[in-house]
Amino acid sequence: MAVTIKELARTMGLDHSTVAYALSGKGTIKQQTRISVLQKATELGYVPNRLARQLRSRQTRVIGFVIPDVVLAYNEIVQQTFRGVIARGYDIGIALTEFDPDLEDRAIRSLLESRVDGIILKTRYARWADVPANSALRQVVNRHIPTVCLDYSLADSGLPCFQIPARSMGRMITEHLLSLGHRHLAWLFPDRPPLAPPHNDRVAGSLQALNAAGIGASDLAVLVMGKPPRGQTQAPTGEVEDLYGNYINQSLPRIGIGRGQALFRQAMTLVPRPTAIICYNDVLAVGALIEAQRLGLRVPQDVAIAATTRTLATELAPLSLTTVHAPAGEVVRATLDLLMASLPSRRAQTPPQSVSIEPVLVTGASTTAGSSAGPRASTLTIDRVDPAACLKASQSQADPPLIQENAQ
Repeated sequence: MAVTIKELARTMGLDHSTVAYALSGKGTIKQQTRISVLQKATELGYVPNRLARQLRSRQTRVIGFVIPDVVLAYNEIVQQTFRGVIARGYDIGIALTEFDPDLEDRAIRSLLESRVDGIILKTRYARWADVPANSALRQVVNRHIPTVCLDYSLADSGLPCFQIPARSMGRMITEHLLSLGHRHLAWLFPDRPPLAPPHNDRVAGSLQALNAAGIGASDLAVLVMGKPPRGQTQAPTGEVEDLYGNYINQSLPRIGIGRGQALFRQAMTLVPRPTAIICYNDVLAVGALIEAQRLGLRVPQDVAIAATTRTLATELAPLSLTTVHAPAGEVVRATLDLLMASLPSRRAQTPPQSVSIEPVLVTGASTTAGSSAGPRASTLTIDRVDPAACLKASQSQADPPLIQENAQ
């Protein structure tokens, strides 16, 4: 049975208040008394009652973190957030959603029941109107729980947001490729996402760079891996069909590399053939690099390959990979600063509604000026997306329409 402060005080023959002050470090008691109480508490196995302390202070000193996964795409973000929260004197509760609406609702509801002081949220929703009326997320907003969205804003919700500068990332990587002489580019995306804005904004940034260089949108192709045709049970990687619809697998090497290979093969059949490939993440880029080598293409002489994330998967690349990304440490620092500014105890001034940081371009051996010659090949199910529609959708946060499905 747990030892209470009352029992500890009776054992030592001291007042309850004296023991409480000694344990909390408060009050004006003798140093020797404080030391004696702490020693006896350790000897008897006394453990503070966190629930009672929380009820008195009305603070849990816990920050909730709702994130899709802890694999390659977010592992460093999760690790850095854990360290940052602890360094600020809080504990952290991490909940994974895999972008499943039921899992997200359950995660947020659990955090609300635990009375967390604040929440960092990577939600599947892009618009407040899309959030179900009876959801826990609406309770968060209605109860004014300090909450910061991560990566993109939940439009019309009033929640502050740290925004990954996706449009800047698309613009920067495109400018880099244009500076090397490339004029025909292709984006590769692993799947049509639960949310369109991160994808649309990257393409919109590319279009900005192309327009500034006097190059038309027709010189930019956007390829998205779709599900296999009906009746086909095997994916290019040998995995079963249902894995294609599972968000969590998009960043796993065993799935993402195969998708990168298939998308790269399809890109090489386009006319005019792209001389530079931009991959949504570095897992796809590893697949593209492997497939380029398999097809006998030289990287970067025949085709340049780059990515807009930099995770542990970058280490899998057969040569140093060019990436443009938001450093995880800076993302977490800015997000936590925004959340802490939203806490009632810190709310001396009105916190900003959104913050972002400048992305970083890291150049590698996978990009230089190159020629446009190379073989063609066919592949499995690929969707084509209109880049101009991505720019429009980026402004309206809508899904871009497909202009060609199941291209062969």
